[in-house]
Amino acid sequence: MGTHYVQLEFATPQPYPVQDRYCFRLRVSVIDTREMPFEIFLHKQIVVDQVTDLRSHSFVSVCGPFELSRYPANAPEEQPTTLPAFYRLSYFDVVLPSLEACDDVIATVKILVDELCRAADRNETLSLTSQRWSPADPD
Repeated sequence: MGTHYVQLEFATPQPYPVQDRYCFRLRVSVIDTREMPFEIFLHKQIVVDQVTDLRSHSFVSVCGPFELSRYPANAPEEQPTTLPAFYRLSYFDVVLPSLEACDDVIATVKILVDELCRAADRNETLSLTSQRWSPADPD
């Protein structure tokens, strides 16, 4: 077994009406970790209106090892180097059309978080594969 773990909490409330149908809000939160950051969910911020500086924030995906090392936790950078500006949070909310869609998202998130933990374990376990002098053997 590895050393990287994430404990998730899945919350779905009762359905609520949106226009002419019912929707379900799903919240997924990291509630505990071992050797992992809590902020594993990638979000993006886009400027909707430059005059009023109105910004929109939305969930993108479960982070991979690159996103964990590249993007800041809890808020985008003041001067982002990417557009949209990406950042990581310990939770995400999505509105879905059915309980079946909620179940699908939950199943996918579990798979992606499991893979993230396994990738973190692999990245800490290095094995010697070869050695080489550059530009040539000095002897």
